[in-house]
Amino acid sequence: MFSGVMRSDGVQLHIVFSRLHHGPDMPVIATPDLANEDVNGFTLSGVDPGRRAVVTVSYGRGNDPHGIRSMSSKEYRTASREIHEQHHLEHRKSLPLPPAPGPPLPYHTMAEIETNTPMAATADPLTIRESIHHKLLCSESALAFYDTSHARSRFELRKGQQRAIAMTANYITTGSKKYNRSCRVKRHTRRNRKQRKRKAQRRRQVRQSRLKAEYDDIVQCIERLSAARDQQAYHMDQLLRVSLDDPMSLQPRSRSVTQRQAFAVSLNEALDMHVSGHDHATTTLTTEIEELEEQKQAIQRQYLTSSGQR
Repeated sequence: MFSGVMRSDGVQLHIVFSRLHHGPDMPVIATPDLANEDVNGFTLSGVDPGRRAVVTVSYGRGNDPHGIRSMSSKEYRTASREIHEQHHLEHRKSLPLPPAPGPPLPYHTMAEIETNTPMAATADPLTIRESIHHKLLCSESALAFYDTSHARSRFELRKGQQRAIAMTANYITTGSKKYNRSCRVKRHTRRNRKQRKRKAQRRRQVRQSRLKAEYDDIVQCIERLSAARDQQAYHMDQLLRVSLDDPMSLQPRSRSVTQRQAFAVSLNEALDMHVSGHDHATTTLTTEIEELEEQKQAIQRQYLTSSGQR
């Protein structure tokens, strides 16, 4: 006789056959079969994975309320540092690929290669052939990405799994705290605190340097715009002073009065158009200067806020 098991992850289907063992049946032990001395010092417990917990344990018997201990999946992942390593790997995948021998690829990051890889879990021979071709084409880049430096991340994941399993087993069996402050090494704590303080200071200095550079750039822009506005106003004032005092005097007296009056009218019309353009340009420059002044004040507030954080 054979026994069969079917396992599926939603895409693939595995069928496992095994031959049943022939022989006498295994003994079945019930609670009345145990003597009192066999259970002294032990407590009955029920283990259930639960919906949002890795494991949930209930201790006690009878109708009295039972103590319940559970380890959530978030606590388990935090103990194993799985999320931290996953974020680190995703960041590495978003970086440009290292140089690899072979023809240039149309992909620039490892994330693009994995995203565009055809799915191999299919019964279509053409899709399987395309998947194999894609993997062989990008094999050099994949090997260059998953090199010996990637072994450290896998080793950290393995240590995290062992640490999370041991932590869960210790909490369930002994009921100890999930985080024991006395386990912290004070020497390492002081060192880590100093390192965090130095890193925060360096980040603050970089942020302040960036804000100072932006502030200086805005101040220079305001000075240039103000100088352009003042220069334009000066030239416009000189032009109006020369033209509007006596526009007819700009023409030679040999011309008739009618010609000089026509010239004065044309000049005044041109000046009106020029004044309108001057007013529009001045308004634009003033608006830009006001916006830059507001941006400068915002940068000043950010700089003072970052300086006050210690």
